Amino acid sequence: MTHHLVKAHEALEHSMKISRTLMIAALLLGAALPTWAGEFTVIKEEIKTARQALVSMVLYREKRGPEQQKLVKDTADLVSEHLRKVSAPGKKAAEVKELKETWAAFKKTREEELVPAILRNDRARYEKVAGGIQKERLDRMYALLDAIEG
Repeated sequence: MTHHLVKAHEALEHSMKISRTLMIAALLLGAALPTWAGEFTVIKEEIKTARQALVSMVLYREKRGPEQQKLVKDTADLVSEHLRKVSAPGKKAAEVKELKETWAAFKKTREEELVPAILRNDRARYEKVAGGIQKERLDRMYALLDAIEG
């Protein structure tokens, strides 16, 4: 499973580089997105950043100290704060509501189950949680973000 996490981490880093490049290119070309589209693109990137901080804790034992724990919490709090402030565009209120609810459940499980399992090196538990309900929630959030942006 750890090999798969390393590959997923590498793919995420590559994806984030491409996303940043595309966003910069769009800005340089003067592409105008509706305000809400930009907001949800930023939220998607914030979720990816929060995930990357947590994946680093899993992959690298030396990244399980107070500094990384703070980064994991702060990146998740940033998503929560952004979602608290964002409003639903057009007829996307149901999707935004579900996104907020799914994120809240994702974050709660992350803080109460996943991080503690990582810190006590309970690999079986964190792999079960990360590969189960958290993966389902993450996939759902990305699908909702795509639907909202689309």
